Amino acid sequence: MKNLILFLSAFSLFACEKTIDFDLPTEKAQLAVSSQIIDGDSIYATVSISSAALSGNPSFSDKARILLFENDVLVDSLTLSPGGVGIIGSNVPVYTSSYSCTPGRKYTIKVSQANFETVEGSCIMPETPSVSNGEYISANYTIKGSISDPSGLGDIYKIQLKRGQFKEHESFFIKDLTIENYQGYSEFFEDETEGTFATRAYIRDELFDGSIRDFELNYSEWNGANLGTDSLFLKISALSTDQYEFEKDLDISEYAEAGPFSEPVPISSNMSNQKGNFGASNSIYLALEKK
Repeated sequence: MKNLILFLSAFSLFACEKTIDFDLPTEKAQLAVSSQIIDGDSIYATVSISSAALSGNPSFSDKARILLFENDVLVDSLTLSPGGVGIIGSNVPVYTSSYSCTPGRKYTIKVSQANFETVEGSCIMPETPSVSNGEYISANYTIKGSISDPSGLGDIYKIQLKRGQFKEHESFFIKDLTIENYQGYSEFFEDETEGTFATRAYIRDELFDGSIRDFELNYSEWNGANLGTDSLFLKISALSTDQYEFEKDLDISEYAEAGPFSEPVPISSNMSNQKGNFGASNSIYLALEKK
């Protein structure tokens, strides 16, 4: 009798199975643009076709028309770079322009393609950052530098470290809690420096508008002990607000904890259809004096 009850209980569980069909929301395919002005003399853009959730990776377009406006006046158009540029391991069509952009002016791109709604976005080209007093104290692997901020709130700076000006970005530790890091490495990489681990960090001028901001980084021993013939360079970039928000959200999205209860991270966009971003950066390299 006991076995019969167990059998009937198990059978009842099978009998209660029900298939649930999900009606996932869909939307019309749109142009998604990622574009940036780099150091005032180089502009790039990639254009993809957005796709609905769970429908696969988006496709990239080589048929878009991209116009560049300076203070609302048409000044150039972006053209396909021959052969494209390798991005995340694959060849992606890249549109470029070598138009010389002027700090303080507004730039707008308008992107169109047959059978798609035209989209546009705007940003302000930032001034070249003023950086000084760069030094690398090899005895304790400390890097120091200073940023001179112009008057007027809203300036944002990105700090990166390069081992040789044209090589990959190096990692470093940050102790200063007012220096922002969104890469999320601190949980896994902590040593005697008691800092957060990053390959890029951000400083906003909210607390030092119109004055000089000194900063200090730690170049970890396993990187700094064997520089060889390479020189260390600080790369300091002034970012448009749009570019900062976009990069911050991408880092938070990439390094956010995954799991069945995690929520998607919205990515900031200044494009008219809220897909992609058009931003600007203006960088300076400072060779570090080794002491």
